[in-house]
Amino acid sequence: MLYFLPEIFQAQIAPNGQFVHSILTQRGLGETFAGVLGPSVDAGVRDVTGVGPGGKSGCIICTGPAPDKFGYYAEQTWHQVNDDLWLSTDNPGSLKRQRGYGGYPTPLSDGNLYEIPVIRRPDGSSDLPCDCYWSDDYVETIKQQYRHYWDDTAEVADWFFGKEKMARKRGIELAIKALSLNYHYSKLEHRFLKLVDSTNWQMVLAMSVDAPAAQKKILNMPVGELVS
Repeated sequence: MLYFLPEIFQAQIAPNGQFVHSILTQRGLGETFAGVLGPSVDAGVRDVTGVGPGGKSGCIICTGPAPDKFGYYAEQTWHQVNDDLWLSTDNPGSLKRQRGYGGYPTPLSDGNLYEIPVIRRPDGSSDLPCDCYWSDDYVETIKQQYRHYWDDTAEVADWFFGKEKMARKRGIELAIKALSLNYHYSKLEHRFLKLVDSTNWQMVLAMSVDAPAAQKKILNMPVGELVS
């Protein structure tokens, strides 16, 4: 995706080739650009010194390598998010993060398959990055920046395995967060792409807690072990 930030330029947002993330957060792009270092490594930025979206100058940025045609062109369609941000969905390309986590390919509303990461397994394990150290005993704890993904899936597991109720609004919110672990996708992008909807949010959440593996284990258990 392409993002236009009016009245701010490369020298301000990416001095020395790395993004100033406080500016991105102020413009509503903190989640989308989380973990993205800057145009010298894994993103694109280009100044628009003439007239851009909304009749203002500024800069266009994107996650991942900049596309061949990277700039502001008359044939593009731009959507105003607010006074400080515009977004173009023309030929968005891959939303995939450079580092992803394995899971289940799942079709979303655009008809494409997306890798939904397994964040929490029924046995309590996870592939999220961990700090590993010794206190009195050996300890592994999920790194702080990933902790909210883990905490969210406790709620998902209670819903899926414990039959707790979950409102659709909350379910879609959690599905978007699970998707954001592998993709540059937040509520901002969802406003325009709508990859998660009323027909697939439950499937996304089920994949995030490794429901297929849990169901397979149940199906393979002797009948006597299924009776409590």
